[in-house]
Amino acid sequence: MSSAASTTPGFLVREVDWPKPLDRAALTGPAGEFATHLAPYTEADEAALLLQFLCYAGNVLGRQCVFRVEADEHPPSLFVAIVGETSKARKGT
Repeated sequence: MSSAASTTPGFLVREVDWPKPLDRAALTGPAGEFATHLAPYTEADEAALLLQFLCYAGNVLGRQCVFRVEADEHPPSLFVAIVGETSKARKGT
C-alpha cells in the first residue's frame, strides 16, 4: 500500500503502510516459538499471536505469581486489544 491520501465525499481517506514485522529478538522463548510455529497456519499477524499468548499466560499464572521490584509486586496482568482488517471475509454474512 502507498501512503497517498485521497478524498471521498465528506471523508479524508489515508492509506498507510502496515507496521513493520517484529524483530526476530521479540520472538524468542516459549511465546515466540508459539507465534512462529502457528504463523504459517493462520491469517493472524505474528505480533497478534505473541500478544495473545502472553495475555493467556498471564491469566493462567494468575495474580499470585508476581514480579517484585523493590517493595512493589507486579502480577502478570496484560490487556490486549487487536484491531485490524481481515484478509478474507469468511464469516458467511
